[in-house]
Amino acid sequence: MELDLLQPLTRDFVKAAGIDEHIVMRLENDDGKTWDANFEKSGPRKIPVIGKGWPDFRKQNNLKVGNRFVITHVQDNLFRVHVSKKRGRPKRCAKQSSDDTGPVNEKRPTVEEATSDGVSVENVERSLTFQIDVKESYMHQMPLNEGFAKATGINDYDRLRLENNKGNTWDVSLWNGEPNRVPRIGREWSDFVKDNKVNVGNSCVFTHVQDNLLRVHVIKNRGRPKRFKSNVG
Repeated sequence: MELDLLQPLTRDFVKAAGIDEHIVMRLENDDGKTWDANFEKSGPRKIPVIGKGWPDFRKQNNLKVGNRFVITHVQDNLFRVHVSKKRGRPKRCAKQSSDDTGPVNEKRPTVEEATSDGVSVENVERSLTFQIDVKESYMHQMPLNEGFAKATGINDYDRLRLENNKGNTWDVSLWNGEPNRVPRIGREWSDFVKDNKVNVGNSCVFTHVQDNLLRVHVIKNRGRPKRFKSNVG
């Protein structure tokens, strides 16, 4: 079959996600819409791929050759696919935490970054991720989940770097919290909010990349978003 009908996966990703030979993968885009696709092994070398159903996902999400995307194993047979229209090698980004947000993921999600010409770029298996819904009170300071801050080690820093999906970064202060207070991103958070047009009702997905670097993906749709399964080991 042609490459545009198959999406290769790395063997490490398949193993870490626990993908079974006969599984039907449920692919979810950033809008929460889902597509069913078959997990298959292609050719004499038994290369793991997403097969039947992948062409429909590509078409419906306007995925072009050279675009990049990130496949994240959420739970069971559910995989979230974030598509970036920007071409080229994906940049690695940074993460932060939150307080009264959704629970931090119990397991470490497996993440595969790839380009849509079928070439696997990176397999990122130790990312810590969590999602928070933006409230009015979060527009100027962002509270962080204590478990996330501890697991990622970011509470050892006074400052953090936030990176958006375009690779732009913001240097922000981290208030590590006093007794009975959760850690939070300081007033520089409002610059990130303004520059990325974050509004009340949006959701922010934070992914820890390394050290004090966090990637922040903003989900624009309003209402109660579907939860990312976060993992804090």
